Amino acid sequence: MSDGLRIDPAGLSRHAAGVVSVADLADQARSAAAGMDLGGGAFGILCSFMVPPLQLVSTPAVGFLSAVAETLRYTGDALTSAAEGFADTEQQVTAGFERMWAGPE
Repeated sequence: MSDGLRIDPAGLSRHAAGVVSVADLADQARSAAAGMDLGGGAFGILCSFMVPPLQLVSTPAVGFLSAVAETLRYTGDALTSAAEGFADTEQQVTAGFERMWAGPE
């Protein structure tokens, strides 16, 4: 049986930072993929047949990595906002209970 709902805003914020760091890694991969030069003999004469298929998939792959990074950043921002919202709500509820327990002034 559950003991109730517990949310750790600090833990949620740490998780958000981790999600954003994964977004940074996706950006690095996108940048590396976008900077590849598949032409110009990169594979030599023997494997030159690989260049057209790789060029065909490299553009969508760069777009995919860009979309992944953008989505992860959005998710990180949403998690940060949620953590701040939970912390603010907890503070407001706690202050309300403290006023109630203190009684009339």
